[in-house]
Amino acid sequence: MGKSKYEILNNYLIKLNEFKFDYSLERIKKVIKLLKNPQNNFKVIHITGSNGKGSVAMFLTRVFLEEKIKIGTFLSPHFSDVRERILINNKKVKNKIFYNQGIELIKLIEKYKISLTYFEFLTVLAFMIFKLERVKIAIIEVGLGGRYDATNVEYKNKILSIITSISKEHTNYLGSTKLAILKEKEQIIKNGLCVCNIKDELLKNYLKMKHKNKIYFPDDFYILKKFYYKNNKLFLKVFDKKEKVENTYSTKMLEITQIKNILTVLTSLKILKNEFNLSDRVIKKAIGKMYIPGRLTYNKNGYFLSVAHNEEAIKTMLESVDKLWKNKKVIYIFSLLKDKKINEISRVIGKYKDKITVIITRINNERAMEVKKIQKYIAKNRIKNYLIENNKKALSFAFKLKKKNDIIIIGGSFYLVSNFFD
Repeated sequence: MGKSKYEILNNYLIKLNEFKFDYSLERIKKVIKLLKNPQNNFKVIHITGSNGKGSVAMFLTRVFLEEKIKIGTFLSPHFSDVRERILINNKKVKNKIFYNQGIELIKLIEKYKISLTYFEFLTVLAFMIFKLERVKIAIIEVGLGGRYDATNVEYKNKILSIITSISKEHTNYLGSTKLAILKEKEQIIKNGLCVCNIKDELLKNYLKMKHKNKIYFPDDFYILKKFYYKNNKLFLKVFDKKEKVENTYSTKMLEITQIKNILTVLTSLKILKNEFNLSDRVIKKAIGKMYIPGRLTYNKNGYFLSVAHNEEAIKTMLESVDKLWKNKKVIYIFSLLKDKKINEISRVIGKYKDKITVIITRINNERAMEVKKIQKYIAKNRIKNYLIENNKKALSFAFKLKKKNDIIIIGGSFYLVSNFFD
């Protein structure tokens, strides 16, 4: 008996290797040309940034869903099922469609002897599926950077680019300064308008000089008046400069960084008001409903999950924890990928050394940082720590350490958090 489409495609993806990169746009351009440019069949919002890409993508997805606009969303990485990367109306693409289209793509690239990377393959597959499903709009999240990212192809109907934030991350690939990193990410601004949520005046001036009236910042439109926590929700009061009104928004995701993400979303929707007639009522409702596990969210098994994975995101997560649970101690099950700034991240964690214990554990992929290296920097900052490489044993030990009012947080990487996501 021959192999099923499921087996063929899954085996093919495994051989491509999710963690192998080869930065060039030539391969993907050849393939989408052979497919008659499926990415030109829908409107596109293209999102890059150091932190917040996934949250902004999902907030926008929820808004369009509330308005009953058929929406496709391309995200990365996934937790347990590769189909999580390609959503139709906020649901994983159906198995039959995913595997049928995947086999068609394999046939095409083998016929023309084109070798795609894992991320390139899934990007093209998303374009094919969005065309087949006749989505009205697609939200496309960049994988890494912008300039050479597989998503950075020509889109006939791109209506908005978004840069969510800039911080030092993936410095091996993107550069060692924030300006160098911005210069990689801003390469997605090819046509149409762009919303960028950064405060750094040097970076803002660079964008204003280069892109002039194509670039907008949330500060142009909104003032955050206050934020507070109530009933396990984060609330923010926002003053609209143009409309001269104050609105209150709430989210189930507790990290302070969601304030920045919501302001980015509100600004994006204001820019797109001529494209879509979206009411404030719908926007408030959608933001209130949206929920992504892993953004400092509670798991029924008794711990919190946080995919914060670089200096800025981990700093924001720990600030949120300190505001939410001032008097509680934290047991942090932690690991990183090797391109992260362990020295800077350890210093951030070290600011909370009086209330945090770190259990260092292993991520099982070739991009993982060595656990001994992580421990060296954690210890350097005088943070109480343990090294338990096995993830399940690390969690069991955390529960043994845990006292009545302590909380357990698992984080540092999507790839670690995914092992505890159920």
